[in-house]
Amino acid sequence: MKLKVLATSLLIASGLVGCGQGIPFGKAPASGVSTPALPIIQDAVTSLAPTFNGKSVPVLVNQLCALAQGQLTQEQSNAQLVKMGIDASKLQHNGPDALALLVNGDRAGQATACAAYQVSAALEPLNPNEILSQAPAPKESTEEHAEKGKDAQKKAGDAQTPQYVINQDRANKLFRLRVAQARATADTFAYIGERLEQIPGLTPAQYKAKARELFVTLAPAYTGLVQQYLPAETTHYYLVQLSELETDFNSDAGVRYKASRIDGVALSLNGQAWLGRGQILGKDIRLSANYFPGADKAASNSH
Repeated sequence: MKLKVLATSLLIASGLVGCGQGIPFGKAPASGVSTPALPIIQDAVTSLAPTFNGKSVPVLVNQLCALAQGQLTQEQSNAQLVKMGIDASKLQHNGPDALALLVNGDRAGQATACAAYQVSAALEPLNPNEILSQAPAPKESTEEHAEKGKDAQKKAGDAQTPQYVINQDRANKLFRLRVAQARATADTFAYIGERLEQIPGLTPAQYKAKARELFVTLAPAYTGLVQQYLPAETTHYYLVQLSELETDFNSDAGVRYKASRIDGVALSLNGQAWLGRGQILGKDIRLSANYFPGADKAASNSH
């Protein structure tokens, strides 16, 4: 997905949101529980990722991002939908499904969906099929061919296990994008986390709602951050592990990236934990969450 460089930045976005705009500040209740901010923010933001009839469809996400960044007109988008067998005139302009964003011209909604998709991608392992190619069959000598012919009948019907190799060009492009997305995600989560940290006493659900509100405001800046953090094209990457459950690679620029469906994401820069394992920009941001609304009042009434 080719992303357009935006002039906005996270600092500009912070001016739009403000440190206390619309956010109630107050003393933490006695029932507040110290809670890591990362899981709350992550759940809030990934819940905004677009789905199409309940499914994630990368080709439609790419089209949505192109609309959000002005790289595609509505007419061009509608023509592409027709090629995919989708009649744009029959799509609803309202509704929770992201199909509506392909036709309703909601730039803010498109930008939010596009950014949330990239955050979700940064937190999950790569699909191995994206960087693997089937290896060509090795050439055989005359002797090897004759030897194989002797037991050909014995092996008839046996399934041949295909061999795969890393498509290095494709892997480099995806690793490069994944590093940029992970770093942009770390910056964005840090901004959200530090704002939530200043609002003690909300319930986890209220913190998630606030996190979503903040992310919607930051979404256009997120796309610009991804472009800013793209590593140099000369960077070399070294794959450590690749499976449906885990992607693990590092680079000669000091980046270590690991995404697991079991343990989550872990990004480090020059040995410093940057995102994951409870850390956001190397900091353990915690919220004083109220898991038991009314508990303070009930306790005081019992005395």
